[in-house]
Amino acid sequence: MDTLKCIVLNKALLRDLKQITCFCHTGDLEVYHSVCLKYRTKRLHYYIDGMVARTQLAALDHNQNVERLQAMVSNSTTYGDPVGTLRHRVQFSKARKDWVVKTLYEPTSQDFVMDILEDVLRIMHKELATSWESQRSSYPPNIATIPKPDRHELIREHQSRF
Repeated sequence: MDTLKCIVLNKALLRDLKQITCFCHTGDLEVYHSVCLKYRTKRLHYYIDGMVARTQLAALDHNQNVERLQAMVSNSTTYGDPVGTLRHRVQFSKARKDWVVKTLYEPTSQDFVMDILEDVLRIMHKELATSWESQRSSYPPNIATIPKPDRHELIREHQSRF
């Protein structure tokens, strides 16, 4: 524990961390969060088991597609790009108020879903054993630290303040 404390509080490391923030990019994290929204939208309520399963699906999806290659021109386009060159898109950036070049990547793949479906079928046919226990039963019904008081009493106290 003392070794970890010594490393974390090292003044040279702390100085270096200030400099490294200029070179850290959050693009990959933003892409992951975008994939998460695909599986667990903020508009719906999910119980803990659903949240865990949807987060795991998002992680599998992200990992499947994280190192996609840049797309290549496969046939002659209206822009006249030769076949076999890397694909780009030119678009106007409202933030920069100028034209920018965007890299186009190969389409995403959801091949991992077929592996999951095959395992589900194997579980149904008793060819694959698995164990799962709901986490919902181990969570309290709410976050209150004190028992819920009588509703009518609370309303009466609330109205008496006015």
